[in-house]
Amino acid sequence: MVGSVRKIIIVILFLLVFSPLIEASSPFTGLALPRDARKVPVMAIIDNFVPGNTQSGLDKASIVYEFPVEGGITRLMALFYEDIPTRIGPIRSAREYMVQKAREYNAVMLHAGASPGGYEAINRMSINNLDDFYHSDYFYRDNSLRAPHNLFSGWPYLRDFLATHNYTPPASRFPFSSITITSLTEPEAKNVRIRFSANNIVEYRYLPWEGYYQRYVNGSPHVLENGAPIKVDNLVIQFVRTQILDEEGRLGVDLEGSGPLLVFQDGQVIEGTWLKVGPGWTSFLDDRGRLINFNAGKTWVEIVPRGQEVSY
Repeated sequence: MVGSVRKIIIVILFLLVFSPLIEASSPFTGLALPRDARKVPVMAIIDNFVPGNTQSGLDKASIVYEFPVEGGITRLMALFYEDIPTRIGPIRSAREYMVQKAREYNAVMLHAGASPGGYEAINRMSINNLDDFYHSDYFYRDNSLRAPHNLFSGWPYLRDFLATHNYTPPASRFPFSSITITSLTEPEAKNVRIRFSANNIVEYRYLPWEGYYQRYVNGSPHVLENGAPIKVDNLVIQFVRTQILDEEGRLGVDLEGSGPLLVFQDGQVIEGTWLKVGPGWTSFLDDRGRLINFNAGKTWVEIVPRGQEVSY
């Protein structure tokens, strides 16, 4: 409750001071959108199996998806809209289900190659994408890091391309709550734990005085290259069906149809169902079939295979 009050005070003060510079609210965070915001969504596929704290840009992402890939590891797909950082990465290859998600957002996808299914999906769906294999001018290698964990992109490299990209933003990705009020009926969930594999255990720990969840990996805070921790206002766990596709262990991930859902906000959990039909948004519904309201702020969506261990 204290964290919720703190959020309200911060939002009111922000509006009083910066309202002359604000044009509208972001469709992806519900927060105030500065007039000079980039206003073109970019989704970058980011390495999540890196030596040391070498990830960059995730603290500026509006929405981040964590997808399972082969071998029990995961890969991140980060949406940038309000603020496209100068350094994003390390950039890695795409999978078919990641391409599906980029199409859902009508975003420019940044990637370095793709699986056979990924390339087939790119061609079939005709999504906007920049592939380092074919458009290397939009990327750069940091030679202080070991390949393949050293490919980056960012605003200086993307500026000219995005200037020619026409985009009509949606009214809103989620129904955002104007005021955060802690429910008296939803069960508490202050510590969320996802076991992707024995060597990849993700946790989100709720900090009531700050009003957000902090992300941990294998017991340690998930910290970026610039020292920033990962802070999450909305945490979604979307349970999906998966299957192994080939001898390399690549996965098929079914993002169509429906399945179980958990949404964590303000130290509480809402049980529900996700629904995806056609090219539109994936809807997140409560147990009465109503769209779940999201807190204004950053959202992380965990795509978790059915049967995977999740506790809270």
